[in-house]
Amino acid sequence: PPPRAPRRGEAQGAVGGGQIVRLVGLQAAPELNGEVGVALRFEPSNGRWLVRLRSGDGKKLKPANLEGLEGATGRVLCFWGDARWTRTQLLGEIAKRDWGLCHANVSDLTCGPAERWGNLDGRLAVAPEGEMTESYAREMEVARTTMQMHSAEVEEDDEVDI
Repeated sequence: PPPRAPRRGEAQGAVGGGQIVRLVGLQAAPELNGEVGVALRFEPSNGRWLVRLRSGDGKKLKPANLEGLEGATGRVLCFWGDARWTRTQLLGEIAKRDWGLCHANVSDLTCGPAERWGNLDGRLAVAPEGEMTESYAREMEVARTTMQMHSAEVEEDDEVDI
């Protein structure tokens, strides 16, 4: 089968497109040393990589100033679940405020799973409170009360007179 991506040239160094990289050895902007980003593409005309940093800033950097981290052969992050909902059901869950959506950013790609969850704070878009969230809250209160009543009935039935 044909290769999935063009072969890297020597000028690109040891970095591949989509790879997580750390900035090193920068003399003109030493404050950026240690920053992490994603190598987006190599520009042969100037011999530099376009790198998107966690902050969202883009930088054009020489391969010698990039330390390759994970994803040397490319990588895909997939957040997958098996709810098997229709679009209408998913939108209903969002309307009930049980689910939210947000755009991913470079920081989501460069951090670990535990940190990734914390990064969502304040970014999730959920439906405003409204009729659907109010009816859902009422339904949950009825369900909770019913369960409590059923539990009390079961406990009474378990009592045995001798």
